[in-house]
Amino acid sequence: MKRPENKIIEKVIENTATPTEAREVFRWFATTDGNEYLSERILNESANVSDKQAADWIDHVLPTERMREELRRKVRKYRQLRHYLRVAAIAIPFIFIISLIPFVGYQNGLLADTNMEVIYVPKGERLQVILQDGTKVFINSDSRLRYPKVFQLFKRTVELTGEAYFEVNKESLRPFTVQLEKIDVKVLGTKFDVRAYENEQKITVALDEGKVAMKDLVGKELTLKPGNVVVYDKKLATFSSTTTEIGTITSWKENYLQFENASISELLFTLERQYNVKFSMSDSIASGVLFNFSSKKVNLRDVLWDLEKISRLKFRETKNGNYEVITKN
Repeated sequence: MKRPENKIIEKVIENTATPTEAREVFRWFATTDGNEYLSERILNESANVSDKQAADWIDHVLPTERMREELRRKVRKYRQLRHYLRVAAIAIPFIFIISLIPFVGYQNGLLADTNMEVIYVPKGERLQVILQDGTKVFINSDSRLRYPKVFQLFKRTVELTGEAYFEVNKESLRPFTVQLEKIDVKVLGTKFDVRAYENEQKITVALDEGKVAMKDLVGKELTLKPGNVVVYDKKLATFSSTTTEIGTITSWKENYLQFENASISELLFTLERQYNVKFSMSDSIASGVLFNFSSKKVNLRDVLWDLEKISRLKFRETKNGNYEVITKN
């Protein structure tokens, strides 16, 4: 969308614009460029807000109790740290209280409903969602994504259990954080895959584009560059890099199965999620054998047939639609 003329933007801020002009500016504020302009404007104006002004304003009647508590929190941080950026949210009422409160509140979460949305993708299915800021999330089977209906003014945070591929809409003043069990993944705008299932000991992050930082609960931090694949061991609390190709990790997004140096248990565990079936086998079957395997076939029976051709395994379907894994004679 084309940026409105500066004079129209100023008229909206001064509450002198026509309804048509206001709608045009509000639509632009909803875009990435408009959202960044609004955030920068707030930060620039906040540099001129004094302690006394903040204290005077905070005693006024506020539109909602939630805004009151949010602004009081911001003021407390500002007074403690004495940094003008901490008072950024206080500048909103001085400049935009009349004309932009509804927009700022809805777009950035200051006045919005604080309820979280939860999406669970069951086994055998995959789903793509677009978040309020334009970020695309491709969610793999047996995964859960928890996110706010509307992101806050200076941060965007979601929670993930399972696997998802993120294409984060870049906003330099509002970082995006994926909270996982044990670690957080922080970005500005990038494309990356996260695998963090509850019943797996390891968390894997593969970076396609941009830059991300992984940080665990005790403060250990690691920065990734494009092409990096990093594994975090939840029990040992350690980071390690792997040589796995990113395409191998993200192939699920294109309905393409690809395994590199995978054990039979890892391979079957993935198939169970993707196709919502169960495999039963003896612990001694294919012990210590690693598989390099890929398939673009959609039907599970076709996939298993290909596996049988490259191994000594045989898959026998049971009455309930699951499979028993046996060794060929």
